[in-house]
Amino acid sequence: IGMLGILKAGGAYVPLDPTYPTQRISDILADSQVPILLTQQKLKSKLPAYQGQIMCLDSDWRCIALETREKPMTRTRPNNLAYIIYTSGSTGKPKGVMIEHRSVVNYVYHTCKLYALRPADRVLLFSSISFDSSVDEIFCGLCCGSTLVIRTTEMLDSIQKFLEMSRRW
Repeated sequence: IGMLGILKAGGAYVPLDPTYPTQRISDILADSQVPILLTQQKLKSKLPAYQGQIMCLDSDWRCIALETREKPMTRTRPNNLAYIIYTSGSTGKPKGVMIEHRSVVNYVYHTCKLYALRPADRVLLFSSISFDSSVDEIFCGLCCGSTLVIRTTEMLDSIQKFLEMSRRW
């Protein structure tokens, strides 16, 4: 939800995996200089020192509710930044790769055609949101009207648990 809100408002997102070491998250935040960090209350204590604004999407509803409900005016253009994904980098420091809206739109459009996704389909978000394949898993399904199913940590425990949970969808 946070990523969609950021994009709708014309911003760019920087996905952070909460399982990353604190130093890696700190390096990414320092490099990207994000002004607002969207998170959950349970993850806030795991964050490194951060100078920007922190918004907990699950507990800051009073503050969020004060915002306008009107559709934001956006001047987003194809060459505007959509997201920055961080690789491990050849020096051991995370390296940001900047992806523009035009790249996301072209990729999603052609991937949706290739997969022939429909509203009746379900797409599993198996990857971490900080891995580039998450763009495929999230946006292709949503743009085709499919249901996005978010993987739980239980699904990683065993193949049996994965198959059991997959049958429920």
